[in-house]
Amino acid sequence: MLRLIAAVLLVCSLSVPAIASEEKAAPKVERYIKFSPFMAPISRENRITGRLNVELTLELLKPENMTQVQEQMPRLNATFLSVVQRHAAALETPQALLNVDQMMSDIDNSTRGILPAGSVAVLIQQAVFTR
Repeated sequence: MLRLIAAVLLVCSLSVPAIASEEKAAPKVERYIKFSPFMAPISRENRITGRLNVELTLELLKPENMTQVQEQMPRLNATFLSVVQRHAAALETPQALLNVDQMMSDIDNSTRGILPAGSVAVLIQQAVFTR
């Protein structure tokens, strides 16, 4: 009987560190951060004639930079909105087309000025304009 109790205590004592190590595991860092849609008016002759709607997602390439990315979110939001507004202004004429490649390049360049190169990738999920 004592051997049985000793065996149970031994098994319990061995399993406790395993449980504790699971609790100490680092929290899982989200790899993707989705932004609220960015919208900018398209105007012509002082009238709003449409809007540009862009949905962006930030892919975290280096999870160790999550804190820095979170600290820079207000700046990233303002920068991305500014890029969307510039591209909406270029759509004033009826013949103008949305240049998604140029918008992506502008977004990438502005991101590099805020976060270390190679730490994130910005993905355009959707870019739609109406007139």
